[in-house]
Amino acid sequence: MPNFDEHVERSSWTGCFVSSIAAFQATDPSLFQVAWESIGGYVAGGIGGRIADTGDPPWCGDHRDIFHALVPTTAVLVRYTPNLLALQQWCRDQASRAAQQMGQSPDPLQGFVRLIESATWYFAAGAIVGLPVGHATHLLQDSATPKGLPLICRGF
Repeated sequence: MPNFDEHVERSSWTGCFVSSIAAFQATDPSLFQVAWESIGGYVAGGIGGRIADTGDPPWCGDHRDIFHALVPTTAVLVRYTPNLLALQQWCRDQASRAAQQMGQSPDPLQGFVRLIESATWYFAAGAIVGLPVGHATHLLQDSATPKGLPLICRGF
């Protein structure tokens, strides 16, 4: 049975991998963009991998309750996914805007601030993908155990 550290590590790397693929599919991605989206996916994937065990802690009698359940998780993902690409593109547009302002700034400090802003928006674009991927990775790991996953909540 995967433990907490295994969940977080695998979820982080899966979030990084999927975010990297999504970044490469963007229109003319730069190495800067791919790197920051991958980092965002890694960090958010780890957070996503923690969600189920944070809501249903392993030491609790209700472990593998609603945060591990298939129907609520699927409902959230189905509701969230259609907005995913639009939100990710919006973050990328904000990053591009900040990069353009960086290039037009005569002040080096303001240019540096715009560079950080651009990196932050790319990080967010990767995190948008990494979070649900990390949670799904955790659930896939738990589904392969003898205890399995509940359909709606513990006992159902």
